Amino acid sequence: MKPDAKAASPSVASGFARQNSSALRNRRSISTEILPGGTQYVSFGAAVTSTNVSGWQVLSNGCSGMHTTICASGYQGIYYACSASGATVLSGGSLYISRNCSCGGIDVSDGGWLGVRDGCKVSGVSIGRCVMSLGDYSGGTDIFIGSGGTLYVSYLCNLESVTVASGGMCYLNYTSCGASNATIGSGASFFISRYNSASGVLVNSGGYLYVASGASTLAVSSAAGASVTVDPGGYIEYATTEEGE
Repeated sequence: MKPDAKAASPSVASGFARQNSSALRNRRSISTEILPGGTQYVSFGAAVTSTNVSGWQVLSNGCSGMHTTICASGYQGIYYACSASGATVLSGGSLYISRNCSCGGIDVSDGGWLGVRDGCKVSGVSIGRCVMSLGDYSGGTDIFIGSGGTLYVSYLCNLESVTVASGGMCYLNYTSCGASNATIGSGASFFISRYNSASGVLVNSGGYLYVASGASTLAVSSAAGASVTVDPGGYIEYATTEEGE
């Protein structure tokens, strides 16, 4: 790699570098490729931009990341009060976000995986035919679940503005989770398990909403041809009945 003026500084790595392993602490890394079997550790306020991850990349302790592509067999872990934006997870890649982090602009392709836990916040998330898991005091805003995609939500989590497209599924699984402003498309399904709740739910024609015993759903609008199931002990309150789209 031919260094430029910025690369001469001990606090900046620039250009397109191919790495088997490295560690960053209070530094910046720009345009880096982490090879299969390689690992990059980023910690204590360091920043990474434009990274291709085919190995492992771990961000922790107040770091930031932008414009990351996680390739097949690649893994990015974001921990402990870090922030990130603009992540693309390709088929076979994995992104795990944990411990009070904030991340936005995440696109998970068919065959990728996204896990969010322990008080983290994500926004602007789109998933294809893959699995996303949201758990343990976490929250998600502006979530799009594409055809064949599945979102599992568990334990004191909240969703806001979630769209489930045809062939997609969303599960509010374990206790005290909530969702607001949910749109269920034709051929999509939304399941609300016991002790969970939702409000502002639109069920389009061909969409399916399930409300379990002990669950509640408020301000539900359903189009002609929508399907809604409420188990005994479940509660649903309709706002309006829309004509089919």
